[in-house]
Amino acid sequence: MLARFKQWRSTKVWSLFLGDKKKNLWVFCFLIFLSFIAALLEGGSFGFLLTAFSGLQTEPVSQSNFLKNLLFPNSQGLKLFFLSTTFAIVFQILRSGICYIATIFSMNVAFKIQTKMQTEVYNQILRLSYGYITRLKIGDLLENARAPACFIYPLLDAVNRFIVSFFTSIAIVVLMCFLDLRLTAVTLCLFGLFSFVQKSIIKAILRHSDSSSKHLMDVNQDTSQILQGIKVIQTFSQQEKMKRKIQGRIQDVGKTSKKVYFLSNIIPYLNEMISVLILGLVLVLGALLIGVENDSFAAILMTFLTVGYRLSTRVQNAMVTLGTAGGYYGPFLRMNEILENEHKEFILEGGIQWNEPIRELSIEKVSFCYQQGKEDVLKDISFSIQKGATIGIVGMSGSGKTSLIDLLLRLYEPTQGKILANRMDIQKFSLDSWRAKFGVVGQDAFLFDETIEENIRFGLETLPMAQVIEAAKTAGIDGLIQSLPQGYQTVVGERGLRLSGGERQRVALARALLRDPEILILDEATSNLDSHSESYIQNAIEKLQKTKTILVIAHRLSTIVHSDLILVMEQGCLIESGTHEMLLKNGGRYSNLWELQTRNQMANV
Repeated sequence: MLARFKQWRSTKVWSLFLGDKKKNLWVFCFLIFLSFIAALLEGGSFGFLLTAFSGLQTEPVSQSNFLKNLLFPNSQGLKLFFLSTTFAIVFQILRSGICYIATIFSMNVAFKIQTKMQTEVYNQILRLSYGYITRLKIGDLLENARAPACFIYPLLDAVNRFIVSFFTSIAIVVLMCFLDLRLTAVTLCLFGLFSFVQKSIIKAILRHSDSSSKHLMDVNQDTSQILQGIKVIQTFSQQEKMKRKIQGRIQDVGKTSKKVYFLSNIIPYLNEMISVLILGLVLVLGALLIGVENDSFAAILMTFLTVGYRLSTRVQNAMVTLGTAGGYYGPFLRMNEILENEHKEFILEGGIQWNEPIRELSIEKVSFCYQQGKEDVLKDISFSIQKGATIGIVGMSGSGKTSLIDLLLRLYEPTQGKILANRMDIQKFSLDSWRAKFGVVGQDAFLFDETIEENIRFGLETLPMAQVIEAAKTAGIDGLIQSLPQGYQTVVGERGLRLSGGERQRVALARALLRDPEILILDEATSNLDSHSESYIQNAIEKLQKTKTILVIAHRLSTIVHSDLILVMEQGCLIESGTHEMLLKNGGRYSNLWELQTRNQMANV
């Protein structure tokens, strides 16, 4: 246990619990101090209780003489009983007030830690490199993002209650020793004997909590995929298959959660049985050890039984809170996994600010693979792009077109070779300043569940509205936006699904153009569009030619016939390059693709 504690002290989660410059440590120390004061008040109240019982005896109980002589030197009988009882009640009220204050402090620090930890999780996710994130499960990230709100406060509340119970138990044990050392020793041995059973239960709770957390992440992952792929699921009528899959996951969560719940809730009932058993044994042993003939027997035994039952309650509460805290062991482990930096890949920071225009972009003998040991998806690629040129990139699916674009955007770095801008390695430049040179429109244009204006601006809040409208006009979407009842304030829905595919693409094009990029990338931006929507995109490209460098990935060769350079890719290799006329004249792969597409178009007329 000590070794595990030392290990956790060096973790990110532990540092978040302590806070900046360990400020939370002082709060925790204050909570411990309040718990100590509450324990003293608890012990004092039972001391007054013994004095009250002593007032009913013909002979005073020797153990009660200290408080009696200190506070009630001239009181006897019923007067001593009432005064001591009043003080016992007052001490319990003060103890409850202090415990409430401790709870408030615990709650405040819990929400502070929760906010900080949740912020750190989002910061960590946004720091991760694109390549690393693509290898993670979305469900895991969703669970990590919401976990702090679910377990931080209950965990700290359980810890706070455990500390209170721990110190109170110590105070009670001291008082019990004061009453009768022999009877106390027997009582503690009985508690120790039963603690072994509770220890094994808590270990089982920790184990099943970890399993439950893992299964819950699997459910979140499947839920995320089902919601994102609901159209495909319904199109192929695979609802039953997905039901069976998610049902299996849910059953796994249910089984492990049930075990955690069962084990956590068996502790209080077990403690109740143990408490009754211990009190019964104490009653019998008290009669034997103290002696019925002893004048102080009734007062001491009544006080001891009351204190013993209180100790049993406190121990029970401590064990329940340990079980509760153990139930959050799994989420705690998952949280530490996402926050720790080991074995993760992060977005590169630093670098030279890139401020000059890109006059030439050169790809020199570039190869790339997504994972070490896997086959290269790009193999020894070399070509150059001049400022203001329009470049067409064609090839079958899986030929490496999008991977090449990802390298230009530095979402990944080449495995071999270099990418140069104005003859300088782009890895020397800061990512922000480099990516600011690009505007990208993908095949599946992603829009946020916000207004059209916010989607076009996307981080450029200070630009005047006139520039937003101008970008929309260039993209051929302004007229449609103006016709909507709420115009640019129309909310597009999740992933922009309230707009058609062509409308989403044009909003995405406006978003890219508003940045006034030097290089515009259209990654199969027209492949899924009808002729009407495609014409808007084509008109925008024609307006921008010669003023911007344009890279067009296309399946439809008709969209790139006027390109200054066409690159033909196959299985990760650049097999042909040249203008449309040159490639047709060479009679190679491009010529075959052109002939095939032309023949299909004529057949469809």
